[in-house]
Amino acid sequence: MGKCYLRDIITSDTPATAAPDYNEADSEVAQAELPAEAPVAIEAALPAAASAIIREPEALTESISSGSSRSSSSSNNNNLKPPYTLSIAPMMEWTDRHYRYMMRGLTQHTQLYTEMIVDGTLLHRRDDLSLFLGHDECEQPLAVQLGGSSPTDVGEAAAICEAYGGFNEINLNVGCPSPRVATKACFGARLMLDPDKTRQILHEMTRRVTHTNVTVKCRIGADEKDSYDDLLSFIQTVRPSLPPSLPPTFILHARKALLSGLSPAQNRSVPPLNYPRVHSLVTAFPDCYFIINGGIQTWQDAQAHLSEEESAAAGWGPPVAGVMIGRAAYHHPWLFRNADTLFFGAGRDGGRSRREVVERYLDYAEKMVLLHKDKFNGGCTPGALVKPLLNLFAGEPGGKIFRRRLSEGQASRKKEGWDINGDGGASAFVELVSLAMEDSLGSDMLDDVGLD
Repeated sequence: MGKCYLRDIITSDTPATAAPDYNEADSEVAQAELPAEAPVAIEAALPAAASAIIREPEALTESISSGSSRSSSSSNNNNLKPPYTLSIAPMMEWTDRHYRYMMRGLTQHTQLYTEMIVDGTLLHRRDDLSLFLGHDECEQPLAVQLGGSSPTDVGEAAAICEAYGGFNEINLNVGCPSPRVATKACFGARLMLDPDKTRQILHEMTRRVTHTNVTVKCRIGADEKDSYDDLLSFIQTVRPSLPPSLPPTFILHARKALLSGLSPAQNRSVPPLNYPRVHSLVTAFPDCYFIINGGIQTWQDAQAHLSEEESAAAGWGPPVAGVMIGRAAYHHPWLFRNADTLFFGAGRDGGRSRREVVERYLDYAEKMVLLHKDKFNGGCTPGALVKPLLNLFAGEPGGKIFRRRLSEGQASRKKEGWDINGDGGASAFVELVSLAMEDSLGSDMLDDVGLD
């Protein structure tokens, strides 16, 4: 792949401080250390997409797991207990530490992810790791997602993440179709075109960490490598490099990626969803966890993928081990108010109202501003701090007024020379949000815990 470059990817409210360009190391891992298995071809003709969701042929192919370097006594992964059944997808400029803290006011058990962090960012910013890896203990269970194409560099970045601490999973991004990532920087979804390179990266990640699970998030295909056989070959190639102590875990966005001609947003909607293809992997690889992502908007959608009866009725195949929610988790965070009850067996008592979620978050925001007032760190600007709250009232009476009050209040204070990091800046921010909430939203809605 040659040289790959990418500047720091940080939130829009954070000053763009570029890391030095970094080169892909040519240190190829010895093939003897990476016991590749010859993929077994499986015939699976896909019908042409007639709708947004493609259905695989009814007959599922026989398992090809017999050649795996891992053993499993179960005939399918229904007997495997996933580490989590529900997670929120890593999303650039969205799932920052402020958003994650706010979400922990709604759900204690849903697996959270950082934004994707480029390996070179951590390698060249070792003195400022908290800007990229910083998090509150309450955010756990928390995974960090890495991007990169050099086995050596990604492995080193994984070791840095584990040493920093607080992550139960280190995930490799093999699904991002952004031109900045997949075309210019030669990683993300582009790695699906090179399973052996992906295997080398995962091998080095697994070798460099000792007590953190390593997982993969990918698409079901990329460009011309989009057949069922291609997907089977990809998983068969890379799974021996995942940690041997845990079932290999794959998070699949149920769409292919088109690396040219589509924007990232179009790549989330134009390629048709193919749920049966993901579900069929449960039979093909019974020793693996498969977590599905893409187009899941409601709890009914999510539970259908986890239910044997509903998955079969939908024509998808056996249920998957877990579900990952993407944009719906950001646009409608209140959806997660009953996630712990529905997916993790938690009791129905103790749910927070939206007022309590906001008050808890404002305490956190004030502490963050005071903590970083002498040094710009953590994205503690008014825009970054208020962003997670904007959709908490989506679709509710007064929700749009709340957003407008916040925007107008920030603009007014800015004209007055307001500096959130100055004296009284943090308390002024808390006052701004509190006044906007009380001025635009009804008490009944604010105080309803919404568990019914």
